[in-house]
Amino acid sequence: MCNGRNVTILAPKAFLARNRDIVDASDVLIAAPFEEKEVLRSGTWATVRYAEQARRPVYLVLPSGRVMHSNYGCPL
Repeated sequence: MCNGRNVTILAPKAFLARNRDIVDASDVLIAAPFEEKEVLRSGTWATVRYAEQARRPVYLVLPSGRVMHSNYGCPL
C-alpha cells in the first residue's frame, strides 16, 4: 500500500487533535470501537462524531463483527 512516496509525517499531537487531523485528511472513516453502542467519553466515538459533523462517510466495525454505516445506523 505504501511504497514511501507521497507520505506525510506530521508532528505528534494530543489524541483528539491528531484524530481530527486524520478525519480532515480523509474521505471516509473506518472505526473499530471497543463498545457496541456510542460512549460519550471515548476518543474513538468522539472521532466518529467529528467525522459525521464533517460529513464524512463513517463505517463502524463493531466488537460483534457487524459493520454499520453510522450515518444511517443500518447494517451493511
